[in-house]
This record gives sequence, C-alpha cells and structure tokens, in this order.
Amino acid sequence: MLNTAVAVLTLDEAITLQNSLMLYDTIDIVFEDILGNDTIMMMLEMDQTTLDMMHDDVVDMALAILGDIQTIADFDFANLTWEQEEALSSFMFMIEDILYPQPEYIPE
Repeated sequence: MLNTAVAVLTLDEAITLQNSLMLYDTIDIVFEDILGNDTIMMMLEMDQTTLDMMHDDVVDMALAILGDIQTIADFDFANLTWEQEEALSSFMFMIEDILYPQPEYIPE
C-alpha cells in the first residue's frame, strides 16, 4: 500500500493547473490534428461524430482520473477507513486496466 500512496501523492503534486491544461491541449491535438485528418479518418473507417464521441470519452476519463487522484491524495494513508481502502483499490485496478488491458475473450 505504501508504493500506491507514494505514486498517488507524486501524481497529485504533478497535477498543477498548467499540467492539467497541457494534458487537455494534448488530447485536443491528438483528436483534432492527428485523428481528425481526413486520410486517417478514412483509414480508420471513422466519421466525425464517432471521433467526437471518442474525444469526449477520453476527456471524461481524464477528468475522472485526475479527480480520483486529488481525492485519494487527501487520505490519511496511516489510518485508512474501509471505504478509503476500497476507493484506493478500485483506483489502482482502473489504472492497471488502462496500462495493461487484457485482450477480450471471444469464444469460438
């Protein structure tokens, strides 16, 4: 649990307003300038509506993650309540799923 606490506290320190804005600017660049390129959209067989929905989903996920980090960073890690332990575990499982996605099993 100590490693998790250190990771969350480190991330919380890094999440300044300037860094948050840079993250959202980067998301916009990826979706508008790169994925929004007509050739790329055609190769991905994607229309603008789908791309906009994906953009919104990524922004929502980033907002949720940043909010969770800020909430968890306020925990007293030496005296966690059961609810805080659950929130911390859920957060770490979510991050693990993002960093190490498991292939979807499709039965034959």
